Amino acid sequence: MKLLEMLAQTLWGLPEHRIHYRKLEALVHELPDALRDGIDPQRIDLELRTAAFLTRTADGFYGFSHKSFREFFFARALLRALRCDVATAAAVLDTARV
Repeated sequence: MKLLEMLAQTLWGLPEHRIHYRKLEALVHELPDALRDGIDPQRIDLELRTAAFLTRTADGFYGFSHKSFREFFFARALLRALRCDVATAAAVLDTARV
């Protein structure tokens, strides 16, 4: 779940709301183990292909199948951050207009 929140948070600030699987894999490699939800970074592409609410284009770009899914997971990321310290909340809120 945290991985999807991170994905939504990342896509929120991107103009086309999508990310290439190689860049996504690099982002996952940078995450602490706790945020990966037990997903092996080497298999992230395979794991995400099975999520019904994500899409992957033929050229390898991931996005949410509908903006409401992106909004839902972004809202979860915001809520989680607001329950933490001020610095964490500020970091999540430092994004494109909500």
